[in-house]
Amino acid sequence: MLLHNNPYKIFEDLFFADQNTSFYPFQQKDNAFEAVLEVPGFSKDNLKIEVEETHVKLSGEAEVGGKTRTLSKSYELPQKADSKKLSAKLNNGILELLVPRKDRSKKIPISIK
Repeated sequence: MLLHNNPYKIFEDLFFADQNTSFYPFQQKDNAFEAVLEVPGFSKDNLKIEVEETHVKLSGEAEVGGKTRTLSKSYELPQKADSKKLSAKLNNGILELLVPRKDRSKKIPISIK
């Protein structure tokens, strides 16, 4: 299954395979942001996901086709994303990251003196 709906994906695959990269895979979906990434050969046991300030970092090592593949990627989170509530789901080499939008700021009335 190919998921090349992101124009940066082809460029990333060609020039930065297994290197530390920073592209923007997140798309806005209703009240959240979603990223769908291909990580063939990786399982939840050999893939690590961390949120560091404004980025989500993926790292891991897996045996794929008799070769050891290392993964080290960094993606910028959307400004309005609530990074503390990021969730991840991995199924058949497809990693889905979902991060809700921060609560929209409420209007605060200001009294005039």
